[in-house]
Amino acid sequence: MEFESLQGDPQFRSWLEQFIEDRVRDELNRDMDRRARDAFSLVSVRPDDQLANSMARILGKPLVPVE
Repeated sequence: MEFESLQGDPQFRSWLEQFIEDRVRDELNRDMDRRARDAFSLVSVRPDDQLANSMARILGKPLVPVE
């Protein structure tokens, strides 16, 4: 089957659009997961740790106190 004959086929165009949308959606989901993992991390630090405070300040992330 030649590609030129498929270009006018509405079923083929619909399938192709769905295929592309699925691929883009999968890649966006992977990117969101990757960003979420990069944005959140739990690291145990000593109270009043100057290095941890500096890193949090530079990254613009708050340190969350743990009881």
